[in-house]
Amino acid sequence: MTSHPKVRRAPAKRLRALFFGSTAAIGSVTIAGGASASVLFLAILGSLLGLNGSLFQWLQPIITAASFSTVGASKPSTPPPTNVTVEEPATTPESNGPAQTSGKREMKLGINILMPAYHGGARAFTNLIVQSPWWLVTSAGGGAMPAERLDENQNIKTLAAGEKAYRMVSAPTKALLGQSVDLVCRWSGKARVNVTGKVAQNLRLSANSLTFTFVPSGTSRPQFYISELDMANPIRDIDCREADANPDAVYDPAFLAELSRYNTIRFIKWQTAVEANTPIRWVDRVRSTSNSYMAASDGVPIEKMVLLANETQSNPWFCMPWNADDEYIRKFAEYVRDHLDPGLVVYVETSNEVWNWMYKVTVQARDEGRARGLAQDDGRVVLYRYAERTGEVMDIWRAAFANNPKRLVRVVSTQNVVPWAAEQVLNYKDTATKVDALSTAPYINWKFAAGETAPANFLTKAMIDEMAVRMGHAATNKKLATEKGLRYITYEAGQHITVAGDAQVPMLLQLQQDPRMGELYTRYLTQWKDEFGDLMVLFAAWGATTKYGAWGMQEYMGQPLNEAPKAQAVDLFARSYLTKH
Repeated sequence: MTSHPKVRRAPAKRLRALFFGSTAAIGSVTIAGGASASVLFLAILGSLLGLNGSLFQWLQPIITAASFSTVGASKPSTPPPTNVTVEEPATTPESNGPAQTSGKREMKLGINILMPAYHGGARAFTNLIVQSPWWLVTSAGGGAMPAERLDENQNIKTLAAGEKAYRMVSAPTKALLGQSVDLVCRWSGKARVNVTGKVAQNLRLSANSLTFTFVPSGTSRPQFYISELDMANPIRDIDCREADANPDAVYDPAFLAELSRYNTIRFIKWQTAVEANTPIRWVDRVRSTSNSYMAASDGVPIEKMVLLANETQSNPWFCMPWNADDEYIRKFAEYVRDHLDPGLVVYVETSNEVWNWMYKVTVQARDEGRARGLAQDDGRVVLYRYAERTGEVMDIWRAAFANNPKRLVRVVSTQNVVPWAAEQVLNYKDTATKVDALSTAPYINWKFAAGETAPANFLTKAMIDEMAVRMGHAATNKKLATEKGLRYITYEAGQHITVAGDAQVPMLLQLQQDPRMGELYTRYLTQWKDEFGDLMVLFAAWGATTKYGAWGMQEYMGQPLNEAPKAQAVDLFARSYLTKH
């Protein structure tokens, strides 16, 4: 999923559009059941006057050949016969918060963030080059840089005569908003360096640095080229940022300000070994000194993720790779324990959507469960092995946080539309005693078939009806969690509208920009606050609308809220009814 920058409208036009666009938000007061209209109106007014500071999700239904299936996007699944023997938990887990798990906690909002990429619409790191991998150019053509050419910090070790290597430079924050920006790139070591591309103008070179002006043009990005590498002293530690930027800053200030509004940040997309389902050892992890996070073993370094949590004062939510060894899991947990701000808590989950057959981990869980003779059918085999692996991971984390377990929230996640799955996982041996929260993703789901168009009342009838179905599943899951003394939260949430192909993308984009989408979100958030409470983690912060979905609350970071109804609705709702912690 990529984001494409748009040029920010002129101030006068932008202000006029903001007042005009906010009429939809004002209208949303009427649908926020149980809400105070005056509070919401004041939030809108404050927004206008500046008085307040501020890869792709696949299947919802689980499909198993031998157990059960779901039919229709909006129909609840019929659970299979539960004719297997399972052991009930002997005890209930400790509560990790002042509220009782049997009651309704105060609602909090979290956010998923997509992997930072040079082509994306959200600039995370102040160093604009760490969001890009290396490519190699030879006389035979080009391609990804072979791993053996790179050291542990993703710096090039060797480059033959006539070869070139290049990386893309991400767009700085102002360039995403259509403004030209002066950049400076610095490095250590020696090589012949050049920056190319129509967006790189006024290039000036010196021994170990260069400057140029980034002049935005659509989705174009500059290319940072090197050749004639000095093998005895190769170029390394490349850093490109605004000429007036803090040279020591890790994160872009605008990025920090945006994420600081959320109670929790879920890092699944930053932890690339999770969805790739690759083996990972602590010794092979991405180091904090790495010069690229895009072509590395497990994604963004743990040091940088914990730093982001500390700087935003947001609780981190980490997912442990299924194939991480015990040392990796233990040292990861110990690093979080020792470096996360003591006022924050950490959420931890095993892998991601292990029930989802589009992921490699589901097949692995099935094969491992079969080998262990956990059940006769694939549906239960996957869920039982997931429960088993979750217990293994959580035992390691619990030991690391033995002196202060209330800083740790151990999460088990299942499919929202099939509450049977949560029942199987929580009833498997002592799983319920090894976790603190059950999590699902109560998306408002809809898939348009090829050539299908949205009726005029799609957002005010079909999606509201679908939301009722999904909330019904959520209520059943919450009941199961409460019976086990567990919290019930979401790991992802929001609209889940997808289309069959490129031809329907304009329709999908129009739906996302429709003011009634904001009204739908207000209704969705209000119902969650009133009936469920606790943590709702939305998916996702920024991302362009493509044939794969419209996951971003905004198409790009800094998009005016009157152009992004989902983000506007969330912003007004949060400032009206929620506190961060």
